[in-house]
Amino acid sequence: DLVVLNSGGYRDSIPAGTYSPQDPTLRRPNKNPQPPWDVVRGDIDAILPFLNFVVELQVDSEQIFAMLENSVNTKRPEDSGAFLQISGFRFWYDSSKPDGSKVCKVELDDQTVLSRTDTRTLYKLATIDFLAQGGDGYEMLSRSQGFTREQLADVVVKDLQRRGTIDPDDFYTPLRPRIIDVAGVGCPRD
Repeated sequence: DLVVLNSGGYRDSIPAGTYSPQDPTLRRPNKNPQPPWDVVRGDIDAILPFLNFVVELQVDSEQIFAMLENSVNTKRPEDSGAFLQISGFRFWYDSSKPDGSKVCKVELDDQTVLSRTDTRTLYKLATIDFLAQGGDGYEMLSRSQGFTREQLADVVVKDLQRRGTIDPDDFYTPLRPRIIDVAGVGCPRD
C-alpha cells in the first residue's frame, strides 16, 4: 500500500557521479550531457551504499500519521536524512503548525483517506530495516509486525532490468504531487 525510504539513505543520483565504470563505451553524463545514460550495478551500489534490506510491515493509520509527523519535524539537525521519500500515497501538512500536529491529510493512491486515529485497519508498508528498527526517529515502526524481504539494491536492480529504461516522468506527476505543504492555505477537505 505504501513505500517510505529516508532521504539519508540515498547518496547519489542516477547514474552515480561518484562511480566510474570500467566500460568506456557506456553513455555517462560526463561524456554525454543529454540522456539517455547507461546505469550499471555499480551505480546502484553507490546510490544505496548501506546494504539495507526491504522490510514489509503491517501498520495502522495512527502509526502512519506519527511516521509522517516525524518526517516533517523541524526539531532535528538541518542535515538529518529523516525526511521521507514516498510512494503509494500522498499527504498534506502545514509547516506553520507545531511539530506533532502538522500532517492534516493522508490519501492512498486509490483515493482512500486515512483517519488519524484508526488502529483497526492495517496497511502494508514497505521500508528498509533501518527505519523498521526505529532509525532516524521512526520508533513507531519498531513495534510493527513484519518480515524481511530482499536487499534494497537487488530490488532496484531487478526493477531497472524489468523496465529496461526509466524517465523521471515515470515516477513524478507535477499535477499530482505526493507531499504538499498547505501553510497559509489550509488542508483540503475529503
